[in-house]
Amino acid sequence: MPTKPAVSTIGMSAEQKQDVENGVNQGYRHSRRSEPVVRLDRGGNEVIVCESENNVHIVATTDRPRIKGSGYGMDTQAGSLDIVVGRMAHGPMDGMLRDPSFKTDAARIYVSMKTDADENFNLHAGKVGNSIAKSCIGIQADAVRISANEGIKLVTNAWGQNSHGQRVSSVPNIDFIAGNDGSKLEPLVKGYALARSLEKIVIQLSDTTETLNAFLQYQLSFNAAVTTHHHEVACVGGGVAIPSIECATAGALSALSLGARTAPSAVISMINAFGWRNNCLLPSGGDYILSENVHTT
Repeated sequence: MPTKPAVSTIGMSAEQKQDVENGVNQGYRHSRRSEPVVRLDRGGNEVIVCESENNVHIVATTDRPRIKGSGYGMDTQAGSLDIVVGRMAHGPMDGMLRDPSFKTDAARIYVSMKTDADENFNLHAGKVGNSIAKSCIGIQADAVRISANEGIKLVTNAWGQNSHGQRVSSVPNIDFIAGNDGSKLEPLVKGYALARSLEKIVIQLSDTTETLNAFLQYQLSFNAAVTTHHHEVACVGGGVAIPSIECATAGALSALSLGARTAPSAVISMINAFGWRNNCLLPSGGDYILSENVHTT
């Protein structure tokens, strides 16, 4: 993706552009840097904690994701903290008054006691669903990275209740939605359950192979007897030969072996396959391989 130029004069005031031409206020060793600063069109209850010359803002407010009157600013318990860098990121105009814009501002951390988090950040509902009129911490930027030296946890329902004191009895889902397209969400596979499932398949395939091998041995023995047997008939006027003793013996042994070993093994294999399906591929199974609460695209 293309990056912005090191120095852009777009949106600068005439004075700021003159500074650039004269090499003044160029930010050397973190000295003052001339650049356009977009101002917040502030509401009466909003406290601007920080508004720097580099388009950085920290605002203590009530829930206001867009224009004045948006969000839950008229409610109690809707206090919010809006940390913004780069208002009107792709086209700032120095001194212009602007409303908060979750879409066009460069980067934001938004903390609110009561807000519509998914609507504010334009997020697909997924399996988790939309959060409405609840507390939220939202993070948005071109790139978001989370790094931990000693582990990262994504945990839902750690306390069993939400910020309204309401009991959360179910296990809330976790969604990984690439491209904000939740239409292809699927459950993640549970590693241990999948390993046990595959082990059962390997055992069943081994049993099936052994059954087939036994069948082939019995059939080969019978085929050999049929192929090599012979008998002669000498009679005047023709006659009917008696059955081959070798074939009859081999056929009887083959039938006995198939009936006593191969057929029962095949039935057992079918029963095992049915049990494996119920146990590993159905949500009610004890070794169901899919996660019930974690989904991804």
